[in-house]
Amino acid sequence: GARFLAGGVFRLLSDASQLGTPVLLNLLLEYLQQGDALAAPDEEKESEKGTLAYGIGLALLLFTSQLAQSLFDNQYFWRVLRSGIQARAVLCSQVSAKVLRLSHGARATQSTGRLNALIAADAEAIELCIGTLHLVWSALLRICVALFLLYLQLGPSAFSAVAAMVLLIPLQTSLVMRSARAQKRSLQHTDERVRALSEAVGSITTLKCYAWEGPALARVLGCRESELEWLRVRVVLNALNFAMISLNLTMMAASTFTTFTLTGGVLDASKTFTSIALFGNLQGPLFLVPQAVSQLVSARVSVRRLDELLQAEELPTFIDEEERVATWSEGGGERRGYLPPSASGEWESLSEQLPPPGVAVEFRGADFAWDAEGQAEADGQAQTQAHAQAQAQAQGQGGASGTAPLLASDAVGSEQPGAERTQPVAGAAGAGGAVGAPLSPTADSGAAGLSAGVPGAPTPTLRAVSLSLPRGALVAVVGGTGEGKSSLLAALLGDLPAVQAELRPRMRGSVAYCAQASWVFPGTVRENILFGKPFDAARYAAALWAADLGTDVQQMGGDDAELGERGVNVSGGQKQRISLARAHYADADIYVLDDVLSALDAAVAAKIFKRFLLRDLRGKGRTCVFATNRLEFVSQCDEVVVVHGGGVLDAGPVRAVRARCEYFGQIMANSTGDTDTSGEGGDDMAGADEAEEGELLPDAAAPANANPPATGTG
Repeated sequence: GARFLAGGVFRLLSDASQLGTPVLLNLLLEYLQQGDALAAPDEEKESEKGTLAYGIGLALLLFTSQLAQSLFDNQYFWRVLRSGIQARAVLCSQVSAKVLRLSHGARATQSTGRLNALIAADAEAIELCIGTLHLVWSALLRICVALFLLYLQLGPSAFSAVAAMVLLIPLQTSLVMRSARAQKRSLQHTDERVRALSEAVGSITTLKCYAWEGPALARVLGCRESELEWLRVRVVLNALNFAMISLNLTMMAASTFTTFTLTGGVLDASKTFTSIALFGNLQGPLFLVPQAVSQLVSARVSVRRLDELLQAEELPTFIDEEERVATWSEGGGERRGYLPPSASGEWESLSEQLPPPGVAVEFRGADFAWDAEGQAEADGQAQTQAHAQAQAQAQGQGGASGTAPLLASDAVGSEQPGAERTQPVAGAAGAGGAVGAPLSPTADSGAAGLSAGVPGAPTPTLRAVSLSLPRGALVAVVGGTGEGKSSLLAALLGDLPAVQAELRPRMRGSVAYCAQASWVFPGTVRENILFGKPFDAARYAAALWAADLGTDVQQMGGDDAELGERGVNVSGGQKQRISLARAHYADADIYVLDDVLSALDAAVAAKIFKRFLLRDLRGKGRTCVFATNRLEFVSQCDEVVVVHGGGVLDAGPVRAVRARCEYFGQIMANSTGDTDTSGEGGDDMAGADEAEEGELLPDAAAPANANPPATGTG
């Protein structure tokens, strides 16, 4: 910015002061060569007084030039170094923010060691590069001006200095490039070392339990030794480079004075000392140019590494209706849309980014896979194979008389008997549901169908999924273990990428997520719940009450109690309830909860279900999608989504789905908790909630009614 440009101005002034020093020195030496003015006759002394003042003025100018150079250098370095520090801070901030937005596939390519190295090493390389950018043009300018002044002093003999300098340029260039390659290799080993060290620290309990400290230490030291080996190579190359620069200066001075003497020149004091001063001015630029080039090459490597991360695929950004609204003129009228623009660079309209009014979540005909890139590559291979098989089939049937398949999926199905597979279809009619029904042609022509015959092709995690959830609904996602409940929630959040979709996932409103594996960070209980948001007493008390944390906070000694690393000083249930309180305090429009009741006992789970999900979410019109294996709560939900075999088997109101889906009826019947918690037991629990309400919440913040309404029967 302006500070960096101002540093360039001070660099130019410093160079002017430094290059003016040899000129002033030459004038002063010429004055001294004229003899002692005080030894002249008395009648000439008056005229010589001006000559003495001239010499004193030159000495003062020489002192001022040195002083100005020092001042300008300090101003230059203060500005450019501060700009470099700010650039490093920005890069560290951007890397940290980018890590939180990386998609699943992008996270798989970015190890922890690499991310740490980007912040520790690559950001520092760019900081150093910014500090030397002005030195590149400054050094070239000083070299050119110094050589021109040498030409004025020694004539054509100065070109011998240029020849000596040019002779060593190829060798110095080779040393610089080899140094850059050595740095690149050392950074790779740095990534490996940091990753190995992070893994060792993260699993220190296991290492200590099995006495694996020795192998873990050997692995870290091996990576460090490889890193040091390349660092030694780089240091040796840089030392050779600086030695060549010192040799270059000696060769330039010797060749120049030799040539000047052999061509009949006379070296007096002014020419000799002025030339030596100019060679001294060349020493700094000749040292700086290779160093600056080396740092530029290092910064280029670091920029590529940072660019690879910053350009990585991100999770989709769901638009909050209350934020980032823009209105602009187009075609004589006004359009209304949201930031940022679409991938094509055009603004997307409101209808293109948000589901219809009254719908919170919507997507249609979508296939999801964790390895989205591999799936897309497999689809391309499948299409190529299908096209080749279709041509071969047409030629085998007699050329013109043969008819090629109209769809690539038809060709795959005709040549690959195993390509046809069975999969539940959402919303199939009949009491028996749709277990074992073949996929529709639309689904079969998708990613899963295309890549079915490709060896090693990744299988989509979710296939042919369509879902539309109304706003304000309490939706349960049920299914067996490993059927895809968590994957469906990940697809809603955009963490599970869509390979192909007729309509990609869209959400209306802000989202709060609570994972099955509870997460807390080192800090106080209040800091974990607020999560950076401003403190609101009533809202905070409501979050504690909904997550049933009042008694636990009192036992901890207050909400300023510190949580250890990974919450080692609290139980699993307490960590889960702190996570739930954090989600409650977020006050979002859509809540995505992944089996959050599994870590809680039955009584606490029922209490949180009534307080949090029924009273505070559904009672306030918030949409809640929660996966659960505790089927006793499903009957009180508005809708249910049945997941089976990597697809949505059925979805809709609980009673309707239970009447038509045999699989859902079976798992409900087999559940030991297939009872209605809204009966007498629920009333007893509600009464207990009301009795505890005064203890857990201040009177001003306590909810008015702790008895959630029952909405369904078993």
